[in-house]
Amino acid sequence: MEEVIKILNFIRAKSSLKHHQFKSFLDEFKSEYGDLQLYNNVRWLRKGFVLQRFFTILDEVKLFLSSRDQLCAKGYVDYLDEKEHIVSTAFLTDIFKHINDLISNYKVKGN
Repeated sequence: MEEVIKILNFIRAKSSLKHHQFKSFLDEFKSEYGDLQLYNNVRWLRKGFVLQRFFTILDEVKLFLSSRDQLCAKGYVDYLDEKEHIVSTAFLTDIFKHINDLISNYKVKGN
């Protein structure tokens, strides 16, 4: 999760220009989502939504990072090219989705 947060911050929080370029990049590719969600550590339930969106547009994120000249962007691409990291991210995404579903079902029942 820490690396995903670093990647999100690199794209979203470090530079408004980079964030705007990323949104335009996603628009060009007609991506399912038009942006990444910014993770806020205050609400841990958001982790599942952040991870799900990140994992859904992972290919676009990798392409965008590949087009950057910064050294840390290349490091993030290397990280995302490793199968074990993708498997870990997919596992976290799935686990948090189930936790969010359980909590949603619990709230709907009124308990």
